[in-house]
Amino acid sequence: MRITLYPVKPSVKPVGLACRTSELCLTTFHDLICLRRPYTVMLRMTRPMTFLLSALVWALFWPASATPADLGSSESVPKEVRFGESAVAFAAGFIRDSLPTDGFVTRTVGAAYTGDKLMLGVGDPIFLRLSKADEASPGDLLTLYRRLHKVFHPLEGRYLGDLFIILGIVRVAKIDQDLATVTIERSYDSIAPGDRAMRFVLPPRDPPSLPGRMLPDSPGVIVDVQDRRTLIGQRNVVYVDWGREDGLAVGDRLEVYRVMPGLPNRMVGELKVIAMEDHTATALISRSLTPILRGDRFTFKGASKDTVYQEEKPLPTKEEK
Repeated sequence: MRITLYPVKPSVKPVGLACRTSELCLTTFHDLICLRRPYTVMLRMTRPMTFLLSALVWALFWPASATPADLGSSESVPKEVRFGESAVAFAAGFIRDSLPTDGFVTRTVGAAYTGDKLMLGVGDPIFLRLSKADEASPGDLLTLYRRLHKVFHPLEGRYLGDLFIILGIVRVAKIDQDLATVTIERSYDSIAPGDRAMRFVLPPRDPPSLPGRMLPDSPGVIVDVQDRRTLIGQRNVVYVDWGREDGLAVGDRLEVYRVMPGLPNRMVGELKVIAMEDHTATALISRSLTPILRGDRFTFKGASKDTVYQEEKPLPTKEEK
């Protein structure tokens, strides 16, 4: 191994040497660069050492319970819930009155059953207590989900349903009376004891939008945001109060604006509808100029200014009241 020290000024880079901001980085093909001010240390490694270091990295970070069979088994999960916007829509969940419960998570453990793990991945086993064990068999797919909270309309106060999110997809490996050992096929969020399970059902495909649709005679409202985080922006998910029976369709674009007392309506972002319910929908934020808030209004993108039923007057000020 040969170590070469290059004195580096803030505005000067050695020719042929990549200066980076990380403490340690691997570069092609056999260079290991450690950055320290005011020197850049370059370790020139031989090819055998490169292979040895690569093997060591894989050994450290490869999941102990993951096998080629485990990784290949996830391919049996339909591609609609493995990647793409359809998988985002599936994991984001929906607003519904209720969901069936076929079991719940009793414990999450590691491959050696050494206790609860903080992080689980593909191939890790967990245990489910099944409510109808006689109807389940090894090989069945189950969906794990969590009920977050009740959703009320931010302007009207009416109850819209409960917000459910999808945590993952598991496959039954073994059943002992009502206790099932399952392995994770797909994980979208953290899984914890008490989370519920139901039979896996592929989300239905909504038909394409029809020409001449009639939308509601008033602007829509964002009724909830994903996990009610502090900041919701581009690529996050929101839930709106227009649905399938209101004329909305998957793929529709919605413009989001904010109503403030005494000020003109302000455009704050744009949504893309990715999943539908009868009276609500899940939408992905495709563009945001400021954090999107619960209670923000939206209209169908491309609606004419003359379309009265999609216009809303600014809220009056206290003096105007």
